[in-house]
Amino acid sequence: MRLWHAFVISRGLVGLGLASPLVAFATPPCPGVTPALAAHARPLHDPRVQSCDHLSAEEAASCRRGKAHFSSRVLSADGQVSCASCHVPVSGFRDGLARPRARGVLIKAPRTPSLIDVARTKGPFFWNGRATSLKGQIFWPLYATQELGATEALLARFGGAQAVASDLAVFLQTLSTGPAPFDAYVAGHCGALAPAERRGLELVLQTKKCTQCHKGTEFRGEKAEPMNYVNIPDFAFLGQESSYSADAQLAEGQTFAEVGTAGYVTLGSVPQTLRNLHLRGPPWGRYGSKASLEDFLVSHGSQPQQSELRAFWSRGEIADVLAFLFVGLRSEEKE
Repeated sequence: MRLWHAFVISRGLVGLGLASPLVAFATPPCPGVTPALAAHARPLHDPRVQSCDHLSAEEAASCRRGKAHFSSRVLSADGQVSCASCHVPVSGFRDGLARPRARGVLIKAPRTPSLIDVARTKGPFFWNGRATSLKGQIFWPLYATQELGATEALLARFGGAQAVASDLAVFLQTLSTGPAPFDAYVAGHCGALAPAERRGLELVLQTKKCTQCHKGTEFRGEKAEPMNYVNIPDFAFLGQESSYSADAQLAEGQTFAEVGTAGYVTLGSVPQTLRNLHLRGPPWGRYGSKASLEDFLVSHGSQPQQSELRAFWSRGEIADVLAFLFVGLRSEEKE
């Protein structure tokens, strides 16, 4: 346990009126902390709900229904799969596979992202940003025949699609993590980050491309950015469901046949959050093409639009960046 936890405790005592505010707030800023950097920090005393029990009676009932729906196979057309089949709770609410599977069959879609902190973002959601709200994204896997394949008649047994989606959305709000050492550092506890993590943070800040795409308190994208992909399986372009074909749109005017000549295809991808990466991989990348985050960063730096990364980051520097990402942005575990 790091000393910054004591700082968090002092913030909590201030909120309860058991300690002087001076204990928490009369701390000089740490080196490198600017208003721009502070915009990335979560508050140390985070009021976000992390349990159904902490909600109002009405919301708590909705949350518990959502939690039950999440693990229930009854919502699927054939009773074989649930949300938890792909978003496995003990695995960070993901499946850890390079390609998602349902009923033992490969699904024509990118890898399953973690749902941890999904409610902290305003969207867009999915790798290609096709859903604009937390509730709205739920309808895609709910209706897709390759996933739950629910019917209106089936959903009517639980109050209808809108009610089911609303209950699931309330439950997803509880999958939120708390502050990380980085947040404590920004708040004035300068010992919260180890030297390697500090160097990694400085490298991320120096490389403006990082913060241009990974924004806000979640270090996440606000829109789909063009990314080049190589060796993508054919299914990425041959999805039979309209929901998946939307996730396989090529650059304007480009066909699959032309991809072989160019050697890559350009797709719009929403930059994923950099927080709690220990719950998000491996594998890494939209199609799970990299077994290690180090290899992914090297590959990411080879993107034409990421030439700045190649100029700044050597293998040694990447080690510092990884220290910042894996430790500095890792939230304290919930008890």
